[in-house]
Amino acid sequence: MLFVKSLTTYYGPIKILKSVSLHLKEGEIVTVIGANGAGKTTLLKTIAGILPPKKGELVFLNQKINHFSPPQRLKLGLSLCPEGRKLFPELSVKDNILLGAFLNQDKKQVEATFQHLLASFPILEKLLNRKAKSLSGGEQQIVALCRALMSDPKLLLLDEPSLGLSPLLTKEILKTILKLNREKNLSVLLVEQNARAALRICHRAYVLETGRIVLEGSGQDLLNHPEVKEAYLGKGYQEVWERE
Repeated sequence: MLFVKSLTTYYGPIKILKSVSLHLKEGEIVTVIGANGAGKTTLLKTIAGILPPKKGELVFLNQKINHFSPPQRLKLGLSLCPEGRKLFPELSVKDNILLGAFLNQDKKQVEATFQHLLASFPILEKLLNRKAKSLSGGEQQIVALCRALMSDPKLLLLDEPSLGLSPLLTKEILKTILKLNREKNLSVLLVEQNARAALRICHRAYVLETGRIVLEGSGQDLLNHPEVKEAYLGKGYQEVWERE
């Protein structure tokens, strides 16, 4: 579904991604873990079209998309749920969510997708008319996720969904991602600081260090990898939930 080939991306004069290659098959959850500053968010922004690659190739659904704009990539089925939610604080929850369908001119389809999300996330009903800035971190993350899902994506690029959330809310968000993957066959490229939780729900994973892929394998393989354990999983840390 997605091939990233020898991708190099700069922020100004600084090279952030250094010949990164990875792939994702339809129906997979693939996670990318790494320390702060490793280039994880830059990777997702480059795939989404927000940052231009200096070198390399991006292929999505058998099309080279290097020169596609973000709206063109969205039309193809690439949707980004950004780090930090990035909601419009003064707009209502409903308006924030509907902005995710701004390219879709089929009002009936937009309404059907919106109603499906309301059914999937019952908490939204009581939040629809509230301003986004009044929500808790967990509520904002649900709104941001629903906004990304309003375009009915084939591949969801999900950046740090647990950022600022409690372990319990992190568990619920990741369970939601797993449910969408299983029930809707939604493909997900997940960047997540909670490496243990991310590796437990993914099919495959990559470790990104200072702009380079240094390890790859199944989620279980990397959970058991001694270097990953030492660098990212911590000692004595116990996760409350794993893939069922």
